[in-house]
Amino acid sequence: MGTSEGRNGNREALAGIRLVLEEIRDLKVEIRDLKVEAAEDRKQAAEDRKQAAEDRKQAAEDRREFRELFERHAADSARREKGLSRALVVIGQVGRRIVTTLDEHTVLLKDIARSVRAGRNGREGRGNGR
Repeated sequence: MGTSEGRNGNREALAGIRLVLEEIRDLKVEIRDLKVEAAEDRKQAAEDRKQAAEDRKQAAEDRREFRELFERHAADSARREKGLSRALVVIGQVGRRIVTTLDEHTVLLKDIARSVRAGRNGREGRGNGR
């Protein structure tokens, strides 16, 4: 093996070492980029978990408010229905009293009409010969 062959071998070895070093450098850059990306992913995942927790909290609050409104509406409806029921009972009672009063007045008017007719029949009519 001569000097020129040794130099060529050294050059080839140095070229190979350079290629390996470049590859290692590229891998380091790639690993650094992956670490940065992983950190960003972890940060995003934490933000997503935080947002999901806030969404669950808001949903629970919305359900509570809905239940409260529903219960208030149900109580109000029950109160109104009870009031309506009472009003219908009173209207029915007043209606029966009106009918009873009208019946009594009708009987009185019939009695008055009979007595007026009886009074006319009992004495002679005036003026037209009846």
